[in-house]
Order: sequence, then structure tokens, then C-alpha cells
Amino acid sequence: MKKIILLPLLLVFSILNAQAQSEKNQGINFRELTFDQAIAQSKVEHLPVFVHGFASWCHFCEFMKDSIYTDKEVGEFYNKNFISIKIDLEKEGKDLNKKLRASSFPQILFFDADGEILHRVAGQKQKYSFLQVGKDALDPLKRFQSYEIKYKTGKLSDDEAPIYFRLLSGAAIEYQPTVNNYLMRIPDSLFTSVNTWRIINEFLREVDMPSMTRFMQRRRDFAMKYTPDSVDNRILANYNASLMMLVQKLDTMTYNSMLGKLEISKLDLAPKIIAYATLNKYKLKSEWEEYQKFAPTFVETYCQTDHRRMNEVVFILYERGQGTAILEQAEGWSKKCVAMVDNFKYNSTYASILYKLGKKEEALKTINHALELGTKAGADIKQASLLREKIQEMPTN
Repeated sequence: MKKIILLPLLLVFSILNAQAQSEKNQGINFRELTFDQAIAQSKVEHLPVFVHGFASWCHFCEFMKDSIYTDKEVGEFYNKNFISIKIDLEKEGKDLNKKLRASSFPQILFFDADGEILHRVAGQKQKYSFLQVGKDALDPLKRFQSYEIKYKTGKLSDDEAPIYFRLLSGAAIEYQPTVNNYLMRIPDSLFTSVNTWRIINEFLREVDMPSMTRFMQRRRDFAMKYTPDSVDNRILANYNASLMMLVQKLDTMTYNSMLGKLEISKLDLAPKIIAYATLNKYKLKSEWEEYQKFAPTFVETYCQTDHRRMNEVVFILYERGQGTAILEQAEGWSKKCVAMVDNFKYNSTYASILYKLGKKEEALKTINHALELGTKAGADIKQASLLREKIQEMPTN
């Protein structure tokens, strides 16, 4: 009797296992080819080569292999349009990576039949974004190679430059030298144009670049066209990014050297930059008690008209602040931010502080207003909606 029962069960399990294996095989067909063999086969089949460039320690690479490459729709598209292979860029692909200079994984790479890069991106992708990457690789108007050729031949238009810089960033390629070279090519008569300002604001980050010096020299001209607040914000953000990178690298000597140069400089923003760096150093090192002690001095001294940094400090204190006194101070700052700029972000922060202080009625009113603003602006309101649920669950005083 047991054998009679077990046989159908084994049959069912076998069928299910075969179906699961079949579905798995419907993903990308990665061929057992070397890079050179894949390029040679590309000439035969007239298909570009897709390379999953990975490193053995990269868990994002494993996610792609287990969860994305095995998908049926992904397999159908990639098997139709590419010759696909996998290469460990730190082992057998080490020589290839000398050309790629990849340090972020996975590397999603596409090559033509001559072995030249068509398109590349870096990092984990979800299904539909990965499918779009493949489509972009097939489209001469969107792929990386087209923009790089235009840049190198001096034919990159003002509208195309930001796209190229985003492609560089998306591929985890160091793009600051490229941005600098582009900005330094712009004639003086066009340097304060809308396009230049857009590139400086979105892409220029390193303060030791000649283009940053050039921007600082024309600071007054930019301020007259795009407001002093926005120009000062970019200068402050760039210095902070450079200083925090040094903190992350544990390069104390260069960090102190940069602060020393700022102290003796004639830059009016120098004291604020130094104070902001001190605050963010506490944040990076998770020294929350020191952060909380220094926050009031920083806000009261430097942020009375700087709603961006004021709101930033308030939100960190919402997450990490301890004690009613500092939270009540943060409440006052947050209220001031909303008075300066009545937007979704600042109202969400204000509602968060009110929630933490147990002020249900005010918090609910504020988060409802925030959600209304966020919906109109097309913002991501998921977290704010979750906050409203928490506020609604609070006991009524």
C-alpha cells in the first residue's frame, strides 16, 4: 500500500522538478566561451556580445544570476539579441578589466564584433531596468559608445552632455575629469549659460578641479542669474563631499590640510563649510552624542536662511536625537523651514518631529498637508503614508 501511495507522489515531484528546471533553462543562455571566442562568434552570428562581468565576492552579481538572468522574458530577449557569456573580471577577465577599469560590480557590458564597447552599466538591476539596458545597447541613439564618440570628436551637443555624464556615472566610471574638461572648453561668453549651470549643479563635485576654480571666480555672475542661495549651496555641497570622502578614506592629513587652507582663505563661506564638515564628520562616524551637542550651534549660527541644511539636521535629530529639549529645538527649526518653503519634504520632516514629540493632532494635520503637496508634485509618498498610519495609531491625549 505504501508503495502504491509513494509512486504517484514521486511522479508528481518529478514533474514539478522538471517544470522548475525547464523554467530555469528559459533564462539567458550563457555560453561556455572565452571573450575572444565570443567576439569571433559575434562575427559569425552578427549579434553583439553581452558580458556579465562579476567578482567572486559580489553578492549583487549572485542576485542577478539567480533572480534576473533566469527569468523567461529576460531570456527570450537576450537570447534573441546577444551572445551571452560570464567573466570573472578579477581572474580570467583581468586583462580585459585593464581596459574597462571596472571597480564596481556587476558590470553589464556589451561589445560589437570588433570587441569595442557598445554600452555599459554597473550595479544590480531589477528585471525591467535590465531589459531596458539591453534595448539601449541596441539603440545607436542611446548607447554609451555613441555619446563617447561624440565627446571625443568634439561633437557632443549641450543637450547631450548631461546624458553622457549620466552614462559615465551609471557605468561607475570616474567622470569628474571628463566634466572638468568639458567645462574648461566652454568660452567665457557662454560660461554662465543655463546649460553650464545645469552641468555644474548636477555633475561638478571635486573642489580641486580647474573648472571649480573657474566657477568660483565667476561666482557673482552666477549668483545674479541663478540666485546667491543656489550658488552658495553648490559650493558648500562640493566642499562637504570632498571633505567627507577624505573622512571615509581615513585621510586625516589631507582633511586637516583642506580645513587649514579654508581657515586662511578669503572665502566668506569658509567658516560655514568647516562647521558643516565637523557636523557631518560626527554623522559619518556615528558619534550621535557629539552631533546632537554641535547641531544647535551650527543651525543657529549658519542656517537661519539655509532651509536645506536646517531640514537635514532636523531629520537626523528625528532619527537619532535623544531627549525632549533637543527635539523641541528641532521642532522650532522645522516649523521655520516650512515657513520658508512649504513643500512635501519639509512638511514630512515637520510631521516626523511632531510625531516623535507625541503631538498627534498637529502631526496628523501636517502629514496630511505633506501628502497633498507630494501627490500634486508626483513625489514618492510611500514613507509619508506609513508615517500617517503611525500617527493615526497614536493614543489621543
